[in-house]
Amino acid sequence: MVDSLAFLPLEDVSAGMNYLKHNTPEGMEPFVTYFDQTYVTGTYRRVQRQQDDNEIPRVQLRLIPPRFPPEIWNVHEATIRDESRTNNLCEGWNNRYSRLVGHSHPTIWRAIQWIQADHAVVATQLVLESRGEPPKKRQKRVYKNLQTRMKNLCQDRRDGRKSVEEFLHGAGHNIRWKS
Repeated sequence: MVDSLAFLPLEDVSAGMNYLKHNTPEGMEPFVTYFDQTYVTGTYRRVQRQQDDNEIPRVQLRLIPPRFPPEIWNVHEATIRDESRTNNLCEGWNNRYSRLVGHSHPTIWRAIQWIQADHAVVATQLVLESRGEPPKKRQKRVYKNLQTRMKNLCQDRRDGRKSVEEFLHGAGHNIRWKS
């Protein structure tokens, strides 16, 4: 269910993390604590203060924000709007570039040829788009069905039809099985 936190509305991520912290299977506590400190709430650090000899030592804690806050990794809105949640588009472009060029360090002439060929493809796609023929997104049925289920869950949580707990269980099941 930790993966499910990414699909909660931003304002519910802390509540979802609290639910997971209170319902963690035995032995998983260190992982959940690490995840919470690194990705959700951050951690408290002791702050050393200079003090006089007569003064009673005081302990001060300072909240260190998470290294990767939810605003970076949350995909709730992207899921509802059917936007990409990954960088697969960039990975695909790099893969296609490597295959067309044929090796890691092409000559400048080979790179120019590839860029010209890629430009022709993009220009054709732009013409088709301007005529009202958007490119078809190739997607396996299993992932299309998963996207539909995740979108429905996100909309149900946003509209208050599911509690945080119900959402985490439903999304966790979908993410786990992906079918």
